[in-house]
Amino acid sequence: NLFCCNPHIKRVQDKGMKAVMLFMFFALGSGAMFAQNPNLGGGFLAGTIDGCMTNVPGATPVADLMADPFFDACRASNEAFILEPNTEFDTPGEWGVSSGFTVGSTNCSWTYYYVYTSKCAGEITPYTVQYNGGDATQPKLKKGAVIPPGAKDLNLCFADIPAPHSVQYIANLFTDNCGILKADELVTLRTKTKQDDCKWIVMYVYTIHDYCTDPVEVSITYTGGDTQEPWFTSQLPTKDITVDCDNIPAPVTLNWADNCTSPGKVKSVDDTSKLGIGCEGGIITRTWDIHDNCGNSTSYTQTINVNPTPQAYFVATQDVYVPCADKANVASYISDLYYTNDRDSDRCGIYGYAKPNYTEIAESCGSFEVTYTFTDDCGRTSNASLTVFIVDDINPSILLASNDMTVECDGDGNVEQYATWLANNGGATASDNCDTDLTWSNDDASHPFSDDCGATGQKTVIFTVTDDCGNASKTFATFYIVDTVKPTGVPAQDLRVQCDGDGNTNQYQVWLANNGGATATDDCSGVTWTHDGPVLQQYKDQNGKWVWENLTDYPNDFTGGCSTYTGSVTVTFRATDDCGNYTESTAVFSIEDSIAPVITPASDMTVECDGSIGGDAYGTNNQAAYDNWISTHGGAVADPDACSDIKWTYTPIKYGNACDTYYYVTFTATDGCGNATSTSAEFHVVDTNSPAIGQEAQDMIVECRGGFDTAIDEASAEIGGSSNMRQFYRWLRRNGDATALDACSDITWSNDYDGKSFTDDCGNTGRITVLFTVYDACGLSSTTAAEFIIQDTTAPTFTAPQDTTIYKDETCSYDVRPVTTGDVTDEWDNCNVYALQATYTDKLSDYDCPGSSLITRTWSLVDECGNKADDQVQLIKIIDNTPPVLTGTLPPSMSNLDLCEAPVGPSEADVAAAYTDNCSNVVVTKTTNTVQTGECGWATQFSYTIEDECGNALDPIKILYWGSDQSAPELAPGNVLPKDDYSFTSCSEEALYGAGSGATVDEVFKLFTDNCDT
Repeated sequence: NLFCCNPHIKRVQDKGMKAVMLFMFFALGSGAMFAQNPNLGGGFLAGTIDGCMTNVPGATPVADLMADPFFDACRASNEAFILEPNTEFDTPGEWGVSSGFTVGSTNCSWTYYYVYTSKCAGEITPYTVQYNGGDATQPKLKKGAVIPPGAKDLNLCFADIPAPHSVQYIANLFTDNCGILKADELVTLRTKTKQDDCKWIVMYVYTIHDYCTDPVEVSITYTGGDTQEPWFTSQLPTKDITVDCDNIPAPVTLNWADNCTSPGKVKSVDDTSKLGIGCEGGIITRTWDIHDNCGNSTSYTQTINVNPTPQAYFVATQDVYVPCADKANVASYISDLYYTNDRDSDRCGIYGYAKPNYTEIAESCGSFEVTYTFTDDCGRTSNASLTVFIVDDINPSILLASNDMTVECDGDGNVEQYATWLANNGGATASDNCDTDLTWSNDDASHPFSDDCGATGQKTVIFTVTDDCGNASKTFATFYIVDTVKPTGVPAQDLRVQCDGDGNTNQYQVWLANNGGATATDDCSGVTWTHDGPVLQQYKDQNGKWVWENLTDYPNDFTGGCSTYTGSVTVTFRATDDCGNYTESTAVFSIEDSIAPVITPASDMTVECDGSIGGDAYGTNNQAAYDNWISTHGGAVADPDACSDIKWTYTPIKYGNACDTYYYVTFTATDGCGNATSTSAEFHVVDTNSPAIGQEAQDMIVECRGGFDTAIDEASAEIGGSSNMRQFYRWLRRNGDATALDACSDITWSNDYDGKSFTDDCGNTGRITVLFTVYDACGLSSTTAAEFIIQDTTAPTFTAPQDTTIYKDETCSYDVRPVTTGDVTDEWDNCNVYALQATYTDKLSDYDCPGSSLITRTWSLVDECGNKADDQVQLIKIIDNTPPVLTGTLPPSMSNLDLCEAPVGPSEADVAAAYTDNCSNVVVTKTTNTVQTGECGWATQFSYTIEDECGNALDPIKILYWGSDQSAPELAPGNVLPKDDYSFTSCSEEALYGAGSGATVDEVFKLFTDNCDT
């Protein structure tokens, strides 16, 4: 009530608690506030305090207590009046006994006694001042603290509702006059929810209480639900398309997803209200609608423009030809005509058959038109036509063709026989498909009989048959008048004579002139004699010898003779009439010889083999000498034969061997008639010369393909392949490409290679010299040598590892060994792959930030022969991807600071000092956010982003400072409060301070100072 009485005092209260307590002491100085306790001596109940045990008021000064009317008698007594505080505090407070709290006092309910000792009128009595108290104040928000607000209409699923603030966070917002509010003990949380993704509400209820008062409840409420539309996850069809009638795409099922509802699939719905029949086309509107469980929806529409189906057309027509004989069945020749638009589907296909439309003609021959018409549902008309011809294009059929007729010549032209043959059309007959009265004609008058031998001849006549429509058929035949009777007579006789050396010409000529003794006559014509015997003419040849020449132009001549002047000829004598009919007879004229030739004996001959002939069993001959010896008959000579030439023949018999060969030859002289005489001699061939080297063995240089490998033997070389040893063995088999020739026999090769090793050069290269020897069949030999060299001039190959990226560890270390960054695994060399190992050199350079580097690794490979592959480069990026680590203590958040305004907060350097980075400096960026301002309550949040120089960052940290002006005004040094020697009985300012007496409020204010207000 004191503060209600005077608004100035209330204003002082606002300035600070100390000023309030000062005025309370003023109030306590008034005796009107004392009340005596009649039970235990003097004293009074000073009042009930809303406060903790720490809020017990101080002891009342003795001077103030002595003014109590209780001590009026003491003050009036002649005895000394003494009032002293009782200083015994060892026992709990008790009225009139000792000062202190009573037993069982707590912050919630306590009693405190101030006990004084009074000496009055010679008596010592207690005097007690009692205070009762307890905490009746609920916890309350700290000055400037704000309960976090909730939120409404959040677009969230229930699973994603905001998390509650921690009870510790809420506890930090409240203060209690008697102690600290402990989270989970004095501050608790319970949650109320309505669980529905579509519409949910969650209420976080925090209960804050101390140990004495009723609890305080605060709640934070969030509301929301799913308002997000679902979405398609499949690729959407093209928005607008145009298709042919039979290419309308089939509906597809689309996948969709939603933030709260499980994914699904949806089929389309087609609106075909704007789609006409196939020939019209139209529009299909295809729609996919998706809905989640909360009514949120999304749709997608595709417009399909459908082209009209093409117009139908008739298939190609062909004119129809109806035989005149089948005119009555003309309808069977005219069929329905097929039409189509080349579409297969029921909707788009237009096809079928159209009936023909026509009018037949009355005539047997001629034509008329047939038309076809089709109109589709859209009024589109298609037309086609063809022509029908009534025709007779069939010639009469020749049933029997006219026949040739041959008659034996009667000497008068055979007139009657010919006339009968014509009248009978040569025996021909015919029929027709329509005409039964055919007309025959012939071309007899157009040409005469041929003029053949005697009274013979022939004529070919064409007989033509024609129907009423002018269709005609022809047949022809020939009438022959012939003479086939041969002359008759006596046959010719054979004649055999002995060779006279002059061809026996006179005897032969007489025999011919007499027709070999044959005779002949013919009743119809004269007879002419001929023969095929040779007609001879005698003349001397260049040697002065008489010879006979056949002057006839046919090949018949004397044959079978043993010489020019012997032989026989078979002559046919022919008697021929005028028509070539003849009679023949054959006879033989023969000339014979039986005398044998006379010869001298042959001689032996020996020669050195020169190889001019090969191919016999031993391979040794001397062709030139041998041929010359044979051609001179081994020196034998034959005397001339008077009747025929002498011919020599020989029969060799070979024996011996390739080094010593004998030919025993029998020479025979035979005349033209087979009369023969023989003589014999030997031809001897010997071999004493070695084989001749044609081309010396050639050195062979090969590129290394594995080098010398004794594991591959000569037999393996037959398998094939391209290793050096296979090349070597093939070179050996080719005798080092050496060639040799022996004049008399086959040759064989050998070499001195016995498996010995090549020279040990670089890698698997090396060389070896081989001696090749060639032998003939007689054991004679020649040699040649060459060197086989394996060299390596081919560079090895390899593949460098791929460019790679590695990361530094927490100590900024890294491992760039090939086992980590990649090694070369495919070293290859043509000569020795096992001795290869790629090497590398590294060049380290800076990369994109202080914590990262780049290694340029150059890989090299050299084989054992010094052949070097092209260097290859691998790039290795060494990246720092580790953010700074908290290794120190961060500056703490500061709460309930007794300051007028927020300080600047920890610096970037202060925060950076708490972190270390593995590779580079720590970079801190500070952001200041003022939450609340004002001296009675302020709050500032400092946000710090921590990263290293490579941009590796941590989540930002936040440090909160909050506080207010909590210091009460204080009496300025040197100032003294006015004395409390006045009283008042009313709440007016004049009554309080006295009219025109005492200090005014402003004067009191000026006595105080404040840390924030002036």
